[in-house]
Amino acid sequence: MPTPDSFDLLGQHMASQHGLFTAAQAVATGLSRLAIDEAVRSDTLRRFSIPSVYLSAKAGPASVDRTLYAQWLLTEPASFAIERLNRSEGPHAIISHTCAAQFMRLVSAPASPTTMTCDKPVPVTPPGVSLIYKPFGPSEWALIHGLPVATAERVVRDVLSVAAETSLVAEIVFEALRRGLATRDQMVSAVSPFAPAFGFLDGDGESLVHYLSELGE
Repeated sequence: MPTPDSFDLLGQHMASQHGLFTAAQAVATGLSRLAIDEAVRSDTLRRFSIPSVYLSAKAGPASVDRTLYAQWLLTEPASFAIERLNRSEGPHAIISHTCAAQFMRLVSAPASPTTMTCDKPVPVTPPGVSLIYKPFGPSEWALIHGLPVATAERVVRDVLSVAAETSLVAEIVFEALRRGLATRDQMVSAVSPFAPAFGFLDGDGESLVHYLSELGE
């Protein structure tokens, strides 16, 4: 049976989730599907454009693309964002690859499909999302507008590993260095394994960073 406390708890979480919540999160607070439907009918809540996600009718403009945030929520639909971000092992899904580069405004290319890297299986792939299973460490992501996003050097390593266009990689490298989102040493370390693919000696990341940053300028 839902109580006022259930709605209050859900409201607190919505405030930290850009006004969004999943149906599974609502159930976890003690709300029934019937109570959610009633809140929708009374215009307290609104169904979001992605199934099983809802938006507070009072939600104002967001500092993040709500669709992207909703997709991330659905990688662990029953867990609240604050719990996922504060647990000792960190989140199990981060925004990555070109999607992360676009989120950080490192590239001017048109929006690509949402890509997330996961270190644990996701039961159901969220709509419009491409999941890549690969480990990542706590130093390889940062919190931006409430979303865990791969660092610039991790993005470069990821896009190189999927044979992205050289011009795209160059743009990311140049912008990341120009804006101080990665140090030169970090970028050299990220690209070193890929040096032979560009005609440089094995491990010569310095030459590759020089080449890519000049190309991206």
